[in-house]
Amino acid sequence: MTTKTQLTLKRHFEVRPEVAYRAWVDPEQLKDWWGPDERDENAVENLDVRVGGSYHIVTNAPNGDQYNFIGQYREVVPNKKISFTWDTGVEHQGSVVTAELSADGDGTKLTLRHVGLANVEERDNCRKGWEGALNKLERLIAD
Repeated sequence: MTTKTQLTLKRHFEVRPEVAYRAWVDPEQLKDWWGPDERDENAVENLDVRVGGSYHIVTNAPNGDQYNFIGQYREVVPNKKISFTWDTGVEHQGSVVTAELSADGDGTKLTLRHVGLANVEERDNCRKGWEGALNKLERLIAD
């Protein structure tokens, strides 16, 4: 796996790790920050956050396009780490997302890795999507 087919994003949030983690595992919070666009509407169809559990999130974009995000949890360490497979049914098959949370002063450091992407274009599309989602996550948990 080359660095061309993976991405790493780092963020600092002004909340404790358990607050940031909750936004990944609570369907009501997850639907509010998932996806890159402020106008996206999300529905969490399934969220079974445990090793071997699965998720299914449906995103309705403003242009009418619908995206299904599905996968399985590979590692779950409450307040510290969550790792899951990532599949849209069209692209990203076989890729894996890992979000690691650690205390950073009074806040939380998030390191997000998305590995196993098919090519540079897919990596860049995922970067744009994750950056938008993390911007929304930051605003959500700051409230």
